[in-house]
Amino acid sequence: MRTVLVHTLPRSAAGQLSIWGTLLAFVPLPLLAFAHTRSIKKAVVWALAIAILIEPLQLVIDLATGFPSFVVDVDDMMLQVLGSAAGIVLMALMVRVSSGSKGNGLAPDRG
Repeated sequence: MRTVLVHTLPRSAAGQLSIWGTLLAFVPLPLLAFAHTRSIKKAVVWALAIAILIEPLQLVIDLATGFPSFVVDVDDMMLQVLGSAAGIVLMALMVRVSSGSKGNGLAPDRG
């Protein structure tokens, strides 16, 4: 029997799709949190809390039900946090651009 100590990210096409899908799925999370709270600090806290707590919640559900319906993976947690971090950067850029503009709030006024 072979023991695997470290789970590595898959290199197949399906694995790459899973990696990018997980990463990109969490980019909108800080934007949605900011739209709801209108506070950058609260949006960051909510986005990171949700990204970090999904995997432990899956583990609790698995242990409580006794049926392994979810796969708990540290790689997923890291990708979720990275996706949220990318969304936080995007949110900060959007807030910076909109705070210095007039009109629709999406781009600086050039006139």
